[in-house]
Amino acid sequence: MTESQPPLTPEALATWTDQELITEWMKTTWESGDPQMDALSDEIERRGLDF
Repeated sequence: MTESQPPLTPEALATWTDQELITEWMKTTWESGDPQMDALSDEIERRGLDF
């Protein structure tokens, strides 16, 4: 995620495609407990994505 992107919220992530979610997940370097990482993880889990 670059500085110019808005925060990852559950509402915003709900509009992303599965591929966008997976791509963002693969390039993350955030620490556990980061609210944005948690939102991304929750959305991936909600969709049942497995990669």
